[in-house]
Amino acid sequence: MSHAKQLHNRRSWHDSLEIINREGLPGNIKNDLCHQVQATVIATVQHGIEAALDEELSASLGLDH
Repeated sequence: MSHAKQLHNRRSWHDSLEIINREGLPGNIKNDLCHQVQATVIATVQHGIEAALDEELSASLGLDH
């Protein structure tokens, strides 16, 4: 990619971020993003709780894990 094209892409990206910062995300994108973040948080917390429960169960049963 040419240097001029890279600079154009950076300016375009910067302009897009400025618009998002000023006006926020469009509703459909905001909703999709919120759902993705929520799903990721739920999966992460679920994994952590399951790992902790597995360790507790193993410790209670005297198993090496």
